[in-house]
Amino acid sequence: MARVLYLTRHGEAESQEKDAVLSALGRFQARHAALRLSLDLWESDWRPNPLVQFYYSPIARAVETHQIMYDRVRTNHEYFPLQVRGAMEESRIQAGGVIGPLMKAGIPYEQCVEHWLRNPGKYDVPTPDEICKKLVGFLEEQSVAAEDVVVAVTHEIPMAALMNLVLKLPTDRCGVRNCEWIKIELDESWVEFRGVRFDVNPCIYYFRI
Repeated sequence: MARVLYLTRHGEAESQEKDAVLSALGRFQARHAALRLSLDLWESDWRPNPLVQFYYSPIARAVETHQIMYDRVRTNHEYFPLQVRGAMEESRIQAGGVIGPLMKAGIPYEQCVEHWLRNPGKYDVPTPDEICKKLVGFLEEQSVAAEDVVVAVTHEIPMAALMNLVLKLPTDRCGVRNCEWIKIELDESWVEFRGVRFDVNPCIYYFRI
C-alpha cells in the first residue's frame, strides 16, 4: 500500500474571526472525520499498525480540530490499530490571512474563495500561486518521510489553491466543506477528492514555480 496524506479542512467555527473556536457542529464534524479516517484506512488494506503523523495549522479552529481527531484516532483502537506519533504545528498549511481582507473589501464570505482564485494579485493578500507553493513544498517533504499516513489539518484556502492550480478544477468547483479531505497517494501519484481520482503528482508543481 502506498503512503497517503489526508489534507483535511477544519471543522465549523463559531464565527469568521481568526481566533474563533469550533462550534458544537464543528466538534461533531471533527469526531466524525476521525471515525471516517479510521474506516478509510481499514478499507484500504494497510499493513498492521501503520505509522501515522498529524500536522496542523496554528490557527485556533485547525488546532482544535486536530486535537479532537488526534485523540479519537489514537485512543479508538477498536476501529483500526495505529501507531500515532506526536502532532506537529505546520505554518505552511495555514490560510495566509486571505479571507479577512476580502470580507473587509465587501466580498461576501461565501464568495471569498472563488473571488480570490479568479482575481490573483488584486488584493494585498497572498496569491493562490504563493499559497500553493508553500503547501506543495510541505507535500514534497512528506513524499520522502518515513510515515505511512499523514493527516494535515488545514483550511479551505490552501486546498482550493491546490485544486485550482494542480488539479485544474474550475474556480466554482474548488469549495471545500468543513472536515472534508483531499486524499493524496504520495508514492503512486494520484489525488482523490469526493470520489474522483486525478492522476497527477502534486509535488511536480513545486518544481514549476
